[in-house]
Amino acid sequence: MISSSTAVPDLSVVISTRNRRDQLLGALSTVWMQTARIEVLVYDDGSEDDTADAVRAAFPETRVFRSEQRLGMIVQRNRGAQDARAAHFAIFDDDAEFLSPHTLQLALDGFDHERIGAVALPMIDLGRELVLRNRAPDDEGRYVTDTFPGGASVLAREPFLALGGYREQLFNRGEDAEYARRMLKHGRVVRIGTAPEVHHHGSASRRLDEDVYVQARAQVLQTAWTLPWRTLPRRMVLSLGHGTRHGHPLAAMRGLAAGTGAAVRTRSLRDPLPAPLAVLLRQMESERLRLRYRMRLEDLEPHLP
Repeated sequence: MISSSTAVPDLSVVISTRNRRDQLLGALSTVWMQTARIEVLVYDDGSEDDTADAVRAAFPETRVFRSEQRLGMIVQRNRGAQDARAAHFAIFDDDAEFLSPHTLQLALDGFDHERIGAVALPMIDLGRELVLRNRAPDDEGRYVTDTFPGGASVLAREPFLALGGYREQLFNRGEDAEYARRMLKHGRVVRIGTAPEVHHHGSASRRLDEDVYVQARAQVLQTAWTLPWRTLPRRMVLSLGHGTRHGHPLAAMRGLAAGTGAAVRTRSLRDPLPAPLAVLLRQMESERLRLRYRMRLEDLEPHLP
């Protein structure tokens, strides 16, 4: 069912977009076919291709917000959480698509425990590798992980706002992992989804060197804010290795340097996980990288505040 303009929806879908009019219209066609009662909020981040007008014409029930100047994806997603009317909101990329009309309803059904603060939607990134990620091993257990895909996830709105939303100093990368760690420190977890997968097509306009740079920068900031200092050298090496594998080691080095400077300027944000939770986070991260999701909520709950 599609929510009317007056009914309170079960779920708010937030999409930030910039200069991807055609991809966005394709994404919206799969959003509006969802069976859950939804509202859809599109944030046009200073597009120059008449995105806002095109959305209003094609999907008039969509709430469209246009910024004349570019504010950044994370800023727009925070605005979406503020403007949403539902108790849960989905973050969805403008170059992704739902394959099933039941995906969002199944994700909402995953919030069946007070500890669950986010549900990660299963996803295949067609622009990079044909690997299904964030899919629970079975439909019965409450499996948890260390992060969620920033462009295909559902979050509980109340704790998101209470914790201050995404850190906008991250610009356009790493906000999901950083928020998941902050959420974990306050007793909430990311659940791995059981819904049909989302397809993420990726954008041909993205520059790989820029991706490497922002990934490295975000890695330093996430670690400086949320993890014990002893983990920083390893994570910096991993970022440098990532940049080298993709042919842009200098971009990774620039990102690490920029992240170090930003970490010093934002040192007041440091609030690291306690050591036992940091160990469990590392275990969940290792499971995710190996696509072997084994940790359940009941395994983690005794260690949660």
